[in-house]
Amino acid sequence: GPHISDVEKMKTLLETSMEQTEQGFKITVVNVGEYPAFEVAIEQAENNSPLILSDNYFWLDKGESKEIYLEGEISEDLNISAWNSEKTTIKGKTKH
Repeated sequence: GPHISDVEKMKTLLETSMEQTEQGFKITVVNVGEYPAFEVAIEQAENNSPLILSDNYFWLDKGESKEIYLEGEISEDLNISAWNSEKTTIKGKTKH
């Protein structure tokens, strides 16, 4: 496999979506690029206050998708990124 220092050169692409659930929100992240996505992270765009997520900082193989559940409310945009992908943004929803 690649050395960790080579990961940023192996660019991939993430697609994201979000829908409201009874408990909060479901975020779907799909790796549509050619390489695995390393350290996929979901963070609030502005204040970096903690989020209650079912998972964070995970690996996605090429073509793999993952559903992440977020409890509560989102008052601002969410950034989803990996070491080797551009950041994608989901527009914040108001209270659940």
